[in-house]
Amino acid sequence: MITEETELGCGVAEHDESCLCDVVITKPLPPLEECFKDAVAEMFMGKELCEIKDYCAPWTNEKILSYLEDMRTFYDEFHNHPLLSVGIEKMTKDFNEPSAKWWARVCDMVQHYMDNTDCSLADIIQAMGLTPQEFIDIATHHNAGGGWDKDRLNMLDSMFSKDVFVLTRIAKAVNITVATATGLRRFWVPRRMRNGQGQNKARIMLGNLALDPAYAHMSTRQICDIVNTEYNTSYTNSAVSKIRKRSQTRQ
Repeated sequence: MITEETELGCGVAEHDESCLCDVVITKPLPPLEECFKDAVAEMFMGKELCEIKDYCAPWTNEKILSYLEDMRTFYDEFHNHPLLSVGIEKMTKDFNEPSAKWWARVCDMVQHYMDNTDCSLADIIQAMGLTPQEFIDIATHHNAGGGWDKDRLNMLDSMFSKDVFVLTRIAKAVNITVATATGLRRFWVPRRMRNGQGQNKARIMLGNLALDPAYAHMSTRQICDIVNTEYNTSYTNSAVSKIRKRSQTRQ
């Protein structure tokens, strides 16, 4: 077992372990002063870091090391935090801006971040400077009632993010009408397509079982039970009957 790092060197037994005679430089690097003309202004968040931590000349070896270590920490935190890395901007209503225009701007920006990031809806709304209630009022034209908080919005987000969802169940869970749930669904459609959730897997399975001769001996109730158990849906006998009837009509 190797318990410590070993320098491989150049591979020639007679040479020192740190020998680099086998290294071939095909394209020499430019002088270091040309790579970084300003190690503060041209480095990621260098200027901001110096302002926050009071780094300034004269630069000692210890200060440079501390500066680079802090920069690494800042860089990792920035890219590990989705809300920071995607740069979600706060929104404010312009003076005398018509409500309809403000509502449209909010919905367009929420849709943009839902389509292009993996942030939760609640986090997007918070980063934009809106409360859950303000967003829901805008998105539904005040048709979803009051009492909206982050937990309720997360529940809505979670249910629309499932592989298969049932609008009636979503509406009941968050206490809105099915029509309102149908309207809100638009915010998740592109994200679901991006995540490979565009197809209704339960519907596909129901159609396959309803038309497959191997399952012709099963009743419509039995077929519905199989699909409903697999995907937690609520198909009824009529769904299978309609699929079979439409298939016969096409033939």
